[in-house]
Amino acid sequence: MKLSKRTNKLNYAFLTLGCNIEKDRNILFFFKQIRAFADILRQTPLMTTTPIDFPYLSDDFANIGFLIATPLGQEQFQAILKRLEVFCGRTEANSRIRPELVPMDLDLIVWNASLIKAKDLKRGYVQDSLSYFELDLNDWDNYIKRL
Repeated sequence: MKLSKRTNKLNYAFLTLGCNIEKDRNILFFFKQIRAFADILRQTPLMTTTPIDFPYLSDDFANIGFLIATPLGQEQFQAILKRLEVFCGRTEANSRIRPELVPMDLDLIVWNASLIKAKDLKRGYVQDSLSYFELDLNDWDNYIKRL
């Protein structure tokens, strides 16, 4: 993946990774790839959760929360997350054929104090991540300064 459009400042984000197949391989892949685009400032331990709002019979999910810093802009960073998902096999075609298989789900929850996916804040593993980080989203800027 080619890096471009770097900004002069760092952007900070909270994101989650979830997968329910080839968990070890896909999580290791994420760690190897993300380092080219961002610094992982903090991460949660691996959390195992039962599927949430998922109508298909499925294995449990492995979830990890991350606080990251990146010089990339939001659109470019989200495009990279999408490419990582696709590389692991999360494509529209695969989702239609085997929707119960989620090789990688990367959700950008917060970007520079802006809430991107408010509905995900209700998910247990997201709440557990925020608790683990001792992060109050209303105090995002002060929290980031202390990192």
